[in-house]
Amino acid sequence: MSFLSNVLKGVKKPWEITGIASTADYLEYLPGADEFRKHAPGSQPIKAVIPHDVPQLVFNTRYYVRDYRRHNKYSMRKVDRSPLDFSQVRAVVELMASMPIKPEDVSYAPRSAMVNDRGV
Repeated sequence: MSFLSNVLKGVKKPWEITGIASTADYLEYLPGADEFRKHAPGSQPIKAVIPHDVPQLVFNTRYYVRDYRRHNKYSMRKVDRSPLDFSQVRAVVELMASMPIKPEDVSYAPRSAMVNDRGV
């Protein structure tokens, strides 16, 4: 069949040799069915190779996971019910008492050479 079709490709119909039908506008541009598709989609001769990767390396492209308005997974807030350590509270109160209240109470600290002051 293929030999015969190859031989017939060289033979032209009489109206294709000369005349207006021999121009490029009138030539057939669609390939034949046997040239266009060798095998039907349902009967492929070889099995498709599906690439697999480690699940941690695959980027998740699902939409609803990235859309935070629709994909809200709220975690329940946990209340700390452990007893209060008063030694820590006392330390915080002492720290707050030692802090200056007014700007005049802040002691002068010279700038380090590492701080960028823009030449001022």
